[in-house]
Amino acid sequence: MSILVDSNIIIYTHNKDSPFYKKARNFLDSWLRRKKVYFAFQNLLESYSILTSIRILEKNKALEIVKFYFYHPNSIILYPTNKTAAILFQLLNKYQIMGERTYDFHLIALMIENHLETIYSKNTKDFQKIKEIKVIDPC
Repeated sequence: MSILVDSNIIIYTHNKDSPFYKKARNFLDSWLRRKKVYFAFQNLLESYSILTSIRILEKNKALEIVKFYFYHPNSIILYPTNKTAAILFQLLNKYQIMGERTYDFHLIALMIENHLETIYSKNTKDFQKIKEIKVIDPC
């Protein structure tokens, strides 16, 4: 099984003050040791943005973390293509999506394009009613 990891799991993995820190850390470390893990480039950028904007980590440390996932031998980084856009437009229409949820549906489009069925996220409510994918909270 191949999985996509949402940015909140990356953030919790590196925020020692989070109540989800240990579970997120154990989950992601375990997966990366054993299997390929997919990350959307957008999620790596979002993780950097959040880790630095609310001062969880200094910018150099946050950048090291993003590079760690970017270059890890078991990481596969997903980038949007024209096909992603076509899938996204269909999903936005089908589910009548507007506003910030557009970014979640961008991830879903990437998943569909890359034949990924499962996203691991703390924000399960964001993905629960989407028939095309499955969401699991590892924390």
